Amino acid sequence: MHHMVIAAISSSSGKTAVTMGILAALKERGFSVQPFKIGPDFIDPSFQKKASGKVSHNLDLFMMGKDGIRDVFQKASEHSDISVVEGVMGLYDGSGIASMEGSTASVAKLLSIPVILVLDAKAMSKTAAAVVLGIKEFDQDVNLRGVILNRVSSARHYELIESSIVEKTGVPCLGYLPEDPVMEFQSRHLGLQLDPLYERGISEKIANMGRFVEMHLNLSDLLDLTLKESDAIKAEHPIEEKKQKKDPLRLGIAEDEAFSFYYEDNLKQLRHKGVQLIPFSPLRDKRLPERLDGLYFGGGFPELHLRELVENSFLREEIRRKLEQGMPAFAECGGYMYLTQGIRDKDGTFHEMVGFFEGSSEMTDTLQRFGYTSIRIGSYEMKGHEFHHSRWVGQEEKEQEFLCIKHFGSRDERYRTGQKKNNCYGSYVHIHLRSCSEIVESMAQHLTKWRNQNENPICR
Repeated sequence: MHHMVIAAISSSSGKTAVTMGILAALKERGFSVQPFKIGPDFIDPSFQKKASGKVSHNLDLFMMGKDGIRDVFQKASEHSDISVVEGVMGLYDGSGIASMEGSTASVAKLLSIPVILVLDAKAMSKTAAAVVLGIKEFDQDVNLRGVILNRVSSARHYELIESSIVEKTGVPCLGYLPEDPVMEFQSRHLGLQLDPLYERGISEKIANMGRFVEMHLNLSDLLDLTLKESDAIKAEHPIEEKKQKKDPLRLGIAEDEAFSFYYEDNLKQLRHKGVQLIPFSPLRDKRLPERLDGLYFGGGFPELHLRELVENSFLREEIRRKLEQGMPAFAECGGYMYLTQGIRDKDGTFHEMVGFFEGSSEMTDTLQRFGYTSIRIGSYEMKGHEFHHSRWVGQEEKEQEFLCIKHFGSRDERYRTGQKKNNCYGSYVHIHLRSCSEIVESMAQHLTKWRNQNENPICR
């Protein structure tokens, strides 16, 4: 079994592209490769799934806790040959001011996984050794096993950097990647754009990244340095798997180019409670799937698909009618925007949406909220994450429903977001269900109650 964390000294160092190339190259060699992503990001895991052929799992210390990370990592990796964990931001960058809590380094230490550092060496020579030495000495409990040099200009450039790093740090270099368009993707906000995932040719693009990595990196040494005994990391309180019920609850889940932000562990938690996930597309489907007991609208980029969402008025009207009747539903960020009266784009044009919740969403040039938060929905307190370039616009005197608490060291910011109407809950917060086991049970109970009240198929 091989485990590795792909880390960097900062964002925009190329670790996501390197990770994708490694995943694709190892898959091409015939290995079963399980990807993971540290932090709350949704987009990188989508690309990792495309590169590896396996669903990627987030490992987020704030939202999941140590036991949650151990449980997810152990269960997802136990049937694979290699686990590849992509880090977040710089290796030691965490969510706290004085601590490294939630950083790539903290997760690597928690799981006892060796770290491979991606270093952007463009316009750098012997200084690279000083950087690696600082990374190595900053926390000696981090098992730094190798370095991949990115954006290197030539073989001679690589030799100069490699000899200096090995001499000063003893950390081996695993090859270098020259600058090349094959390793580039367009970015949006803080990460990759989702658009290429749905473009023709994306599979060949990722395969070419794998070939490029295979050509330039020493993958055999990479595997030797990351070989680990088969004693899997075990959670203290793992969630036991259950067999699917014969007549499972049916939860419709919005899933297409506009709505795709779901934590895999959240979906697994729901399946564990006997919920079958039934995908549908708000962009293309004219009707909801039959016999649904509830709806789940995840985040995404509805603002990039406004014309298609507006034109699909039959589905919008059916969704609104079901929600008005009391069908249970949960909506996050982009899904919440979709259920409001409409979305106003940056040009000022208003696009009618489902029209269930009060108010509308207004796109903005600046980031409205970003970072971890705790949110209280009824008697439940959950942990989640926000990242949105839009804001809810409604009557100023109407107080939004859910209390959120964002921690800044010794200072807390309190604010409200979202709405509850009938049995539908919506807000800008992406919630991780593992942070509150009771909410999963509550969701299943709501779905069951709706089913029991609507046993007649005509009513469903």
